Amino acid sequence: MNVRCVLFCASMTLVAALPATARGEADDGPVDRAERAYAGLDYHRARDASLAALQRRGLSHDQLVRLQRVLVLASAAIGEESAARDAAVTLLMMEPTFSVDSSLSPRLRAPLDEARLYWRDRAVVPGLRAQSSPLETEAPGVLRITLTDPLRVARSVVVGVRWGELGEFTVHERAASASIHVPLSSPPPGTRRLDYYAVALDGRGSAIFALGSEDAPEARLVAARPREEARESTSVWSSGWFWAGAAVVAGGAAAATLAATTPWQSGAAAPFTPTLSCGGGGC
Repeated sequence: MNVRCVLFCASMTLVAALPATARGEADDGPVDRAERAYAGLDYHRARDASLAALQRRGLSHDQLVRLQRVLVLASAAIGEESAARDAAVTLLMMEPTFSVDSSLSPRLRAPLDEARLYWRDRAVVPGLRAQSSPLETEAPGVLRITLTDPLRVARSVVVGVRWGELGEFTVHERAASASIHVPLSSPPPGTRRLDYYAVALDGRGSAIFALGSEDAPEARLVAARPREEARESTSVWSSGWFWAGAAVVAGGAAAATLAATTPWQSGAAAPFTPTLSCGGGGC
């Protein structure tokens, strides 16, 4: 089997995974054009188209991943091993779980295999993660976004939050840092769901990392706070002081009953009976 046949089979494997627009049903822009060039076995054009598209501003996370994928495979196909490896490192930074079909030729898989070793040696998983303080109804909280950016590509992080499944997001933008705290208002009465998303942007405003999205946000449920009257009931039957007093009274009554019903034995000390005297005589 010659090299061109191997690359053709590899291209067909990629084509099967491409969006419908990239397979010829429509042409939405530079991302699709790069994918179409690769699918047409024009690897130099695919490489150039992906590089040009990556210079654009405001690309979504999905668009960046698609362009990096084309750049990796097209560069490998034309023998630019170093460029393919660098592109693969960036691709796995943005999408750590990215994988290709095992039927792809070793020549095309090699950059991705090397990139996996690169990240494995660093023992980090790049991306965004969220952690919230214990959330309760009727109480404000904090959403903490953790950014792991070993290559220091991110310039800012945008976080959107809202209570409930409907309505507009409140958007917060912060300079990129390892930990970003976003204050949360108290949830509206009867609302227990918090929707949120986070996007890390590079210098061109493109989304290198994404955690959820405005259209498909992440969600957390808020723990219901116990009812105030259940925690601080004023009922006499739920009062600890009432039952403590009742125990004392019951104990005293039992002691009095025992004393009254126990006969006095001769030779034993007579029970003490207090008396009151007035000037040496009885009162």
